[in-house]
Amino acid sequence: MRESLTDDLRWRSAVDLVWTHYEDSEDWVVFHPQSGDVYLVTAAAHTLWSLIADGTAPTLKQLIPALAAALNRAPDDQLAAVTRDTLGFMDRAGLVRPISL
Repeated sequence: MRESLTDDLRWRSAVDLVWTHYEDSEDWVVFHPQSGDVYLVTAAAHTLWSLIADGTAPTLKQLIPALAAALNRAPDDQLAAVTRDTLGFMDRAGLVRPISL
């Protein structure tokens, strides 16, 4: 992971991930075929990944308000911190990666 997740760093989702959502849970399971790893993520984390995957909010600065809108809540410092932490986890797990400019 990068030393610091800057607000203007652009993100791209990993390809070929396999997502599964079970009817009795809001959580998602994602399989990363290149690493063979499986992760359990929250519905909000899946929404964050989806925002990156569809290209509507490629920077952290854009992701925070977009995620807030998708979750029907106001953006605030707590959401910003959790979004930054989740993006860091996704980076370490290989679910997203920064785009070199």
